[in-house]
Amino acid sequence: MNIGLVVFVLAIVVTLLTSLFKTVDLSSKWKSLIAVVLSVVAGGVTVWITEGGDFSTVNVVEAVALVYAASQVIYDFILKGTGLDTRLTAIGSKSE
Repeated sequence: MNIGLVVFVLAIVVTLLTSLFKTVDLSSKWKSLIAVVLSVVAGGVTVWITEGGDFSTVNVVEAVALVYAASQVIYDFILKGTGLDTRLTAIGSKSE
């Protein structure tokens, strides 16, 4: 399977999931850690799908870096400030 397609799809998933944590009462370091952990999991899934589970260090680091970078680009240049971003923020916020 094409690694670019897998990374793109998983980057969208990571972006949407991390957007849910935007208004949670955590420090920015914890929120960043959540994004990194989700990217590591998505990177592992990417290697499993594209390399048949060949979890060499290079494959995993490359996949994690690609997913993390792609999710940052998707959020900053596509999702940020849209109606979907507002809805995700509302879902992740506390009910008063």
